[in-house]
Amino acid sequence: MGKLVFIESSYTGAGVDCARIGQAIGHEVVLLCRSSEPYRFADELGITTVECDTRDFEAALKAVASLEGVAGVGTTDEYSTVIAGQIARSLNLPHADDRSLRACRNKLELRRVLPHRLSPKWRSVADEDAAVIAANDVGYPVVLKPTNLTGSALVARCSTEDELRAAVKQALAAQPSVSTPS
Repeated sequence: MGKLVFIESSYTGAGVDCARIGQAIGHEVVLLCRSSEPYRFADELGITTVECDTRDFEAALKAVASLEGVAGVGTTDEYSTVIAGQIARSLNLPHADDRSLRACRNKLELRRVLPHRLSPKWRSVADEDAAVIAANDVGYPVVLKPTNLTGSALVARCSTEDELRAAVKQALAAQPSVSTPS
């Protein structure tokens, strides 16, 4: 089997599991990363690491294209989903389309493309007052979710207006737009 290239990875959990599974089914696993230092599991599993600027499409594409026998490109790192898909597409490998990958990276866009029956009531808001209006429309309790953060960062369940206002202040300090799904 060919090489399975991961563009960045989670440092534990899914990153390690996917690398092990790839090896178990006969792939040589390669990790493309900005720095191999945080990926201790790579040495433990005998994974080749290739360092390059994984945020730069051309640099990452060049690095992957230089590898012989690439059978697939993917990632377990949410921030790298779009570039991994674009690289796979550029190399004529299986890939998801850009719109789907971008929607998976942005909670607001994902809610826009999901059929309404699959998504709870939600509103996109840009400030405290809009969040309170949305929460009153949707009904408390609400869950406030920043649209571009991962790992449940700054996600808050709010049962009151005061809790919601405090959560919005904290979220807006980290990014300019948040959503309030029920």
